Amino acid sequence: MSELLGITPSAVSQHLKILKHAGLVRNERKGYWIPYEVDPVALGQCQEFLSEVCTCGCEGNGRVREAELSQAKDKLTLLRRYEQQLEKELEEVRARIEEVKREE
Repeated sequence: MSELLGITPSAVSQHLKILKHAGLVRNERKGYWIPYEVDPVALGQCQEFLSEVCTCGCEGNGRVREAELSQAKDKLTLLRRYEQQLEKELEEVRARIEEVKREE
């Protein structure tokens, strides 16, 4: 994983520890190895939560509503507005990440 992600094995371990603490992955020691797997129940809960709080109109699929886009008179304006909403959400997420980093 470390090679694939371009980070050290120690960093992978720390990230997995955080994900486990958050309940998103689970593990079971098997001798020397500690294989991790995504907790499907937690993943489903995350998907439900994100679908509820997302304001971009993607309905949880990451895309602008196709029906809204196909009916829009000015598709470019709609897509630019969508882009601005996503950029604002990304800024908010980055700010939250920085808050969490400061708290640790």
